[in-house]
Amino acid sequence: MEFSLKAVEEIDAFIKEIAQYLKAQAVDREQCLDIALCLRESVNNAFLYGNINGKDRCVKVSCQIEAGQFCFWVYDCGDKKLEVCPKRETDVLSEHGRGLLLMQELLDEMYFEKGVVGGKLTLKH
Repeated sequence: MEFSLKAVEEIDAFIKEIAQYLKAQAVDREQCLDIALCLRESVNNAFLYGNINGKDRCVKVSCQIEAGQFCFWVYDCGDKKLEVCPKRETDVLSEHGRGLLLMQELLDEMYFEKGVVGGKLTLKH
């Protein structure tokens, strides 16, 4: 599945559509919440911090279920160079900056590259 979002205000509708898809795939509620958190954080960060210039304000999301894993990639118009996401020191009491930390804790694999964040979460049926 592929999505294109043009504004932060579209994130809630996007998450609802993903939740319906996951429910149809019989993904359990707890995992749906984990996926929603990771996607919301990734898309929000792409809008806030990505290489998005003026009129080309768009975030693209690709996701699929393959081999028992929910896989997703969030693109923000930046250049691409794939690396496994590094562990980062984070102040857990800070009001900001915990999104990647939360995602790292929930995901089996997390990828971070300039312009793209992606991850994989094993689905338990």
